[in-house]
Amino acid sequence: MKKSIPILLCMVMLVASFGVIATDSVPVEQSGSGTVTISNVAPGLDSIAINDGAWINSIDVATEYDFYVNVSDSNAINDIKTVVLEMWVPANEGADDPTYRYKFTYTETLTGDGALAGAWVQNFPTTENYLDVTTASTLPGDSALTTGSYMFSLTLNKTAKSGAWRYNATVIDESGAKSEIPFENFAIYKFTEMTYDTGAGFDFAWTSSAGQTDVATTFDTTITTNSGYTLAAAYEDSFYGDDPATTWWGSEPSLEIKTGSGSKTALTNYTASFADWTTFLGPAYEQVVTHTLYLDVPIGLPSASYTGVTIYIRASV
Repeated sequence: MKKSIPILLCMVMLVASFGVIATDSVPVEQSGSGTVTISNVAPGLDSIAINDGAWINSIDVATEYDFYVNVSDSNAINDIKTVVLEMWVPANEGADDPTYRYKFTYTETLTGDGALAGAWVQNFPTTENYLDVTTASTLPGDSALTTGSYMFSLTLNKTAKSGAWRYNATVIDESGAKSEIPFENFAIYKFTEMTYDTGAGFDFAWTSSAGQTDVATTFDTTITTNSGYTLAAAYEDSFYGDDPATTWWGSEPSLEIKTGSGSKTALTNYTASFADWTTFLGPAYEQVVTHTLYLDVPIGLPSASYTGVTIYIRASV
């Protein structure tokens, strides 16, 4: 006889639970925290400009220009600490002389946000000031911007050497990261200025007797130039006394001129031709030049005071 053996099947359900279980009526919500690290980016030196435009290839001395250093910084302008602009004559970059080199530095004193509070200073030359920051100097208007311009006004000395110059610029941020323009070329135009010992012109006088030669008188001129130059001299008209009919010199005067320790040079009549002017001095920068005028007095002149001759001195580069 067969027996029925009941079989009990047991089913075990294991449920693993992680966190909060969402239901149809209750959403799940979790929170966490994290950090974002912003890396420092080196500032950018975008360009150098003069008078708020493109760089000018040639400039004049004794003329005020506005120099713009245009920068950028992804971390904002208030991250910039130092801006430097330097100009020099090649082979004279170490000089402390307004003839050869100029250097200017802007240093920011602001910490954090706010209006920029730094200033431009002149590093070289150390003798005289050529930087104008009192009447014309601008900084980026908003320190939170990422681009801006640092500007100052500059008038180069009259003796700043004519010819080829170079400039470079550097911008440095708070971390010391920097960008620079290694150097670019530009030029300075020639300049010459001459003044006389008597202001508007020079006076000269001789005291002599008839027949005397090489009678001398002296006068000074001050030459200021940034280039090699020459001086030329000539005369115009003739000597005559109070009554030209009876005390006229009678012939063109015999005049010579000497500059410094140079040799005597005969003067020509100015009215004949400008080409007749005589060159008698070579290159210099700024100096007082003493000239000596020599006159040969003819025999047979009556005793009188003679006037009428004009002496011309011309400086050219």
